[in-house]
Amino acid sequence: MESELVARVYDRFWRPTFVRVMAGKGAAGAAGSFSGEFFIHKSALGMEDRRGPWLDLSCGPGLFTRAMAATAPGDSVVGLDLSRAMLEVAASRLASYANVTLVRADAQDLPFADRSFAGINNAGALHVYNDAEAVFQEVYRVLAPNGVYVGSTFAKSKGPLGSLAARVTGIRRFDPPELHAWLSRIGFAEYEEVRLGDAVLFKARKP
Repeated sequence: MESELVARVYDRFWRPTFVRVMAGKGAAGAAGSFSGEFFIHKSALGMEDRRGPWLDLSCGPGLFTRAMAATAPGDSVVGLDLSRAMLEVAASRLASYANVTLVRADAQDLPFADRSFAGINNAGALHVYNDAEAVFQEVYRVLAPNGVYVGSTFAKSKGPLGSLAARVTGIRRFDPPELHAWLSRIGFAEYEEVRLGDAVLFKARKP
């Protein structure tokens, strides 16, 4: 993800192709298109009903960050990623949004105070983390009480193509009941999920 070329083609080619391969035909609807996927994420976060600030965790080139900034122009939106190449592309695309701040940091060690955000968006990144539990703990720490964590990832696949892709790439797939139990142990409540093929879109709340 440090490649400038990948960063520039990520939104249009890399991400949609990756989702279709990893999530299968069932993702051809909402999870297979950005507009449908963001509709679910935005609704789950409650961006139109609550005030921020908001964090787009592992924001990549800023696809969700831009949509979040447009949805909540009066709120602060932070896009965070570890990849310098991704952030450089994001910066060029988000220059016109005064409410956006981009931060380069590790999702496992967030540079924010406790209880900083009303909601955190974490789209399609769990599979790249070395230590997903550390990320969950950091998300919980920086969420304000009653804050919402919304993410998407890939479930363990029964399909041959999805299983082969996971083995070849080393991508981790999550068992949704395991994911639910994991978040609950950390302290999250009100877990909900939507399955679209092998894609899992989930929501959890910090009490």
